[in-house]
Amino acid sequence: MQHGSHRALALVSLLVLSTTMAVVAPTAGAESSLDIQVIDTKVNPANNHTYHLLSASSWTEAAQAARGLEGFLVTVDDEAENSWLHATWGNDGNVTRHLWTGLSDAG
Repeated sequence: MQHGSHRALALVSLLVLSTTMAVVAPTAGAESSLDIQVIDTKVNPANNHTYHLLSASSWTEAAQAARGLEGFLVTVDDEAENSWLHATWGNDGNVTRHLWTGLSDAG
């Protein structure tokens, strides 16, 4: 496996955040100040991490919303996690979703 190639999901309009806590309830401040909504929440049974699918935003807004939810944008640790993310939220009907990760080119 090439280092990093499976870690980077396409970075476009939606995001996933991961925490190692139980389900994290969104705070009113995180949603109202950024107008970012939690669309769906799932627990990956393989690693017991909780993931939230959030509404469309920029990477910076997504990272800020994740911190407001006491979490971080996802770091994909292996192919199994990457596959689970794509199987869980990679498609919405016939439309392919693109998901934000914690990977950033910002310095």
